[in-house]
Amino acid sequence: MESPTVNNSGSKFAGTDKMTSSKAYTIGGVPIMFPYRAYPSQITMMDKIVKCLNKKDNCLLESPTGSGKSLALLCACLGWQKKCIKVHQDLEMALEENASAIRTEKTAADNLERAADEARAKELLETFKKQTETENINESFTKSVKNENLNESIKIESPGEAEAKLNSTVQRLKARMQKKEQSKRHIVYLGDDGSEDMEDFKPTKKFRSSFESVTAKPLFSTTPESGDTVKENLDARFKSLKCSDCSCDKGEEPEKTPMKIPTIYFGTRTHKQVAQIISELKKTPYRDTPMTILSSRERTCIHPSVKGKDNKNEACEELLKQKGGPGCHFYRNSKKISHFSPSHLSDAFDLQEFVNICRRARACPYYSARELLSGSHIVFCPYNYLVDPLIRSALKINMKDSILVMDEAHNIEDSARDAATGTLSLAQLESAVSNLEFVAKSKKEKSECYRAIAKVLTNLVKWLKANADSLTDYSSFDSSTKVWSGDELIAIMNILELGPQFFPNFITSFEAILEEENDKENLEMIQDMDEFKLLGATISCGRTLVQTLTYLYKNELIYVPDYRFCVTKRQNQFRGRRSLPHHPFELTLQFLCLNPGVAFSDLRDVTHSIIVASGTLSPLTSFESELGVPFKLTLEANHVVSSDKTWVGTIGRGPNNTALSATFSVASTYDFQDDVGQLVYEVCSVIPHGVLCFLPSYGMLEKLAARWKQTGMWGKLESLKVVVQEPRRQGEFEQVIDRFYSAVNENRHGALLFAVCRGKVSEGIDFADNFARAVITIGIPFPNYKDAQVDLKKKYNDKYSEQRKLMKGSEWYETQAFRALNQALGRCIRHRNDFGALIIVDERFQKNKQYPLALSKWIRGRMEHFQSFSQALTSLNAFAERTGLKEAICDENDCTSKEHTFKGHSESVDQLCWHPSNPDLLSTASLDKTVRIWDAKSQRSIANIQTKGENINICWSPNGQTIAVGNKEDLVTFIDVRTHKIIADQQFKFEVNELSWNMDNSHFFLTNGQGCIYILSYPDLQIRQILNAHPANCICIEFDKTGKYFATGSVDALVSLWDVETLVCVRTFSRLEWPVRTISFSYDGNMLASASEDHLVDIADVNTGEKIAEVPCESPTFTVAWHPKKHLLAFACDDKDKHMRERDAGTVKLFGLACET
Repeated sequence: MESPTVNNSGSKFAGTDKMTSSKAYTIGGVPIMFPYRAYPSQITMMDKIVKCLNKKDNCLLESPTGSGKSLALLCACLGWQKKCIKVHQDLEMALEENASAIRTEKTAADNLERAADEARAKELLETFKKQTETENINESFTKSVKNENLNESIKIESPGEAEAKLNSTVQRLKARMQKKEQSKRHIVYLGDDGSEDMEDFKPTKKFRSSFESVTAKPLFSTTPESGDTVKENLDARFKSLKCSDCSCDKGEEPEKTPMKIPTIYFGTRTHKQVAQIISELKKTPYRDTPMTILSSRERTCIHPSVKGKDNKNEACEELLKQKGGPGCHFYRNSKKISHFSPSHLSDAFDLQEFVNICRRARACPYYSARELLSGSHIVFCPYNYLVDPLIRSALKINMKDSILVMDEAHNIEDSARDAATGTLSLAQLESAVSNLEFVAKSKKEKSECYRAIAKVLTNLVKWLKANADSLTDYSSFDSSTKVWSGDELIAIMNILELGPQFFPNFITSFEAILEEENDKENLEMIQDMDEFKLLGATISCGRTLVQTLTYLYKNELIYVPDYRFCVTKRQNQFRGRRSLPHHPFELTLQFLCLNPGVAFSDLRDVTHSIIVASGTLSPLTSFESELGVPFKLTLEANHVVSSDKTWVGTIGRGPNNTALSATFSVASTYDFQDDVGQLVYEVCSVIPHGVLCFLPSYGMLEKLAARWKQTGMWGKLESLKVVVQEPRRQGEFEQVIDRFYSAVNENRHGALLFAVCRGKVSEGIDFADNFARAVITIGIPFPNYKDAQVDLKKKYNDKYSEQRKLMKGSEWYETQAFRALNQALGRCIRHRNDFGALIIVDERFQKNKQYPLALSKWIRGRMEHFQSFSQALTSLNAFAERTGLKEAICDENDCTSKEHTFKGHSESVDQLCWHPSNPDLLSTASLDKTVRIWDAKSQRSIANIQTKGENINICWSPNGQTIAVGNKEDLVTFIDVRTHKIIADQQFKFEVNELSWNMDNSHFFLTNGQGCIYILSYPDLQIRQILNAHPANCICIEFDKTGKYFATGSVDALVSLWDVETLVCVRTFSRLEWPVRTISFSYDGNMLASASEDHLVDIADVNTGEKIAEVPCESPTFTVAWHPKKHLLAFACDDKDKHMRERDAGTVKLFGLACET
């Protein structure tokens, strides 16, 4: 694969990881600003995107969740767009400079001509004066001389007459000059006008009468030229210039044509994911890009009488029709959106922020967002808004020459098929007919249009009822379906007067109805007669037919083979007395599109580029053939998380050696169900915190739950964790997921969530860190092969696999299963510092070599196949031990207990720290001018290093090879841990309060007395950056072991938590009342301890800021340090007390949570 050419110009020093506020990369000639140092996978992705946009190609990008995919998409696209804008601006400037230079040259040419005219006129005047003086005509007014030979009389003019004639000649000359000047802009010179006296004023070369082209080359040489040369050059230049069509030809400034820059339409699957994307945008230097967010009335309406309605769309439309009534003042104010146009909304905003802005402005957020559309450089929305032509039309989205980005687009094939599919129920059709006929009675004009539409829909209703009892192609216990081919569909439509030859008339009538409904005078006339209005549901019914049949009849019926006409009769569900159905059965007709390329053809033909991205696109092979879009560029990126932080394994046999192949027949056996239950129990015994378990279907989930409750396994699982189950009903989901989150946060063992592939849990819900330390998948989630749509799609692909290079039906069927499985597995490992286990339970992955190849690249590269469950459990135990999962957080109710004391220093210990990886080594810095290294188990000092001053701070390098210690004289000493020798000293000229390394050992951090953090390169200790962290003295600094955060403490009694990547303060902790002297992160990064003169140590939850525990102390505490692998806290107080001489100075204490002491 060709590697990208990258010019990294963001930093003065190499190896800086996330230390600067932004980084600049030049990729493919495009400058791209990034908020931190990009991962290699991000650079590769941005390279693909830039190539795609430069060549107007399309690309498929798979990059695992947590690898910075969305950020790379944003920065690459916006960087390219910004370059595009700059190129246009430079071109405009060059054209303006060219035009200015052309005007200057014309002025120069005019001046030369004018000068020549004036010189000639002056010459004539002087000559005439000399002649009159010579002849001395003042002596006589008239004189007649007779010429004998010619017999002619010569009249000698008087001086007054001569002067008058001269003046007349000069005036005539001036008039001609003025006339020529006035006509010069249109016709520079048109040739001889018959006057001999003008011959001297003509240029040696005539200019052409119009501009032919404008060159970007310099119009003037830097070398001085003679007047003649300049004149000749001007003549030559103007030969190639055309001005008759230019606005400057009319004496006006050229009218500027607006720059056409490709708009970026950034679509993702859900509104929640849109909010996450905008959160990423806020981190970038492109956060001031003009933008808008398209959403629904359901999410944005702020009108008090509409937002409480079930159908906000209809309620809103009805309100807008009230011309004589109050209407909607929020809507009217949205027309004044220019008051806060994209240029005024200077920073990126999410939907809720925009709604709040509009609420303060008393403007409708739904329509205000649409008003911003034309001025936005990037538009965010769910991608079905962009794929569905009805939504595009309603929102007036113009995709021409735009960049279409679809993130989390693993389901885009389904979305595209749905967009080209039209579904109508018998109830909808009957309601529309009734509404149309009723409204037609009140219409004086166009009533025939209403009746024409009603007639067609009546035909549909009659035909649907006539075929209701012959639906035998597909059947189940509560439904039956009949299917007609595309050709049969055309024949049916012709019978119903809705075929290709009738369809134009249907469209004409429908458009006339819409025009009538939107006519202002008509609305005013019927404003108090609601019963005469066409209902929104009726209009929606008509639009569905128009849009679907437009696709069907498009391009001379080219898409007819891609459609099936389905009629389904389904038993209505009875849910109690209030929901008693009017009809026992529901009849629906469906124009089923089996080719997602039908809807995508609209996008493929007009967009600049299409970029499809997701963490789980595998297998990639289907997208090009299914969507009908050539994807010349593809990428399967590796994960940024190191392999030692992941456990990926397949398990084919359970704890009782039962073969675990989750086919329908095997999954129905008790042996399978019991062994799966035991497997889940064993995994939960090893893995604390959150565990997710995905099943192929709700049916299997409910079957397993029933069996386990019968056998007692469900109770055993509840003894380990809080057990929750994904509900079928949408309304119950939020309550269930909140219970899971709360249990993980509060319970020592966490929670177990049973969910379903393709359910809401598997699609876009974030389970970072402790919320998903393991994901278990049971079986392979194949679609229901008995489902009519699934079967029809398989048969369709089989039929056209050779002709259209489609996957065969069986291949497509497996692709749907593995894409859903990849999506479920992607719930674990959500960022670079995350870790967890992926447990794939089904022996088919070990027997069929093709199945592992269908998983995401990063998963199959780390997968291990275990032949027995005991082998898998042993390996999983080792992983839990290696990553610290064995050390689960205890309840807040657990008491703390005193562990050990270390005696040896003769003065107080100002700071201590644990070895970063060896839990048995502890180092301390004391005012007795020594550094000691302790064996924590024996509580003995194993090294005593003499230093040059009274030591007040100490830090161990992340690799464990060096100790840095600082003294009161701001001298920092570096000690080799292996030899216990001083290897370097560095004197600083400012107050050094505390020191630390970043986690990759590349930079050394110092806090000082002015509230600053100094960032130095290591080991050369050159200052690279200075952060103003606190308004007062910044005392201490500590890095989170996961590399996600660092914290600082100050005399303002605040602890500040900083994001390592963006160098932005995330939150502050303020429970201490005295200056914060010391801070420390727990090994897992979840807890932060801080202390001061308050006589207590505060232990806080890093993620929420809430207090976890409080450790009482007898005196001020100047140093705390967490154990590298346990929730065990070491600290030292100022024990020396002249009033209590029995108190030992330099005593180190250990406190831990009771379950770990």
